[in-house]
Amino acid sequence: MLTRNAGATTPTEPAKLIAPMIERFMATDRAFAKARRNAAHSVPGSAEKSG
Repeated sequence: MLTRNAGATTPTEPAKLIAPMIERFMATDRAFAKARRNAAHSVPGSAEKSG
């Protein structure tokens, strides 16, 4: 998350922003939530294996 303190003198490192940004995206994105729900209901072993 961006620094909420307006008087902060050091910017937040981008590496520290990535995880919170992805967590927020996964929590709020409708398509991602739908895909996750569908994956949870799928039969194990029926998904294509990569690699």
